[in-house]
Amino acid sequence: MAHAGVVADATPVAVVLNGAMEGILSIAGTIGIIAVVLSGISYLFAAKSGNEQLQSIAKKMMLATVTGIVLVMGAMIIVHVIAKMFL
Repeated sequence: MAHAGVVADATPVAVVLNGAMEGILSIAGTIGIIAVVLSGISYLFAAKSGNEQLQSIAKKMMLATVTGIVLVMGAMIIVHVIAKMFL
């Protein structure tokens, strides 16, 4: 018998937050992979044209993208570890 104001079959908040974080981090990872491809293409075109300044910009883009992907992967690991504590 259910009491007034009590939801017996509600999804726990930890499950909802875990799902939301995984979704956000997956999108960020996908954007990171696309950015790696685009910066690689930029580097190839800059190298072909011989423009040193564009090559430097493309290298910085690649470094920033890889750093971002590492941070996203670290965040995913942290989310999984914290989720295991609460689920």
